[in-house]
Amino acid sequence: MRILVADDNEDARQMVLQCFANAPDRQWVVVNNGADAWWHLSSPDERFDLAILDLSMPVVDGLQLLARIRADARLSDLKVIFTTAANDRPTLVKAAGLRVTGYLAKPYSRVALQQKVHEIEGRLAGRGARS
Repeated sequence: MRILVADDNEDARQMVLQCFANAPDRQWVVVNNGADAWWHLSSPDERFDLAILDLSMPVVDGLQLLARIRADARLSDLKVIFTTAANDRPTLVKAAGLRVTGYLAKPYSRVALQQKVHEIEGRLAGRGARS
């Protein structure tokens, strides 16, 4: 499974990586803003099964990035988890309208993150992972 993590908080990025340190079947690309995430996602040489995105990032925020993902035919079915401290209804409605796969409210636990990722892995395995 190939996963992109985009979060402007270094501690949050490291927590995600540490959470899955014993999972050799995962490949990670970790960036600190939405523009860098888009660069990787839109590269014809890179494919991802999952993106874990912070909602509030500099340059390109999570909602803007998700809109780009859904507008790109090659990426439109990418599974996306938002991590966010925001829980205001308009933001959550926008994210739902863009077909976000899941949310993790900050601060979230390692267990909650692991469960969410395993749930998505199960969905991908059930229909065959993206090639």
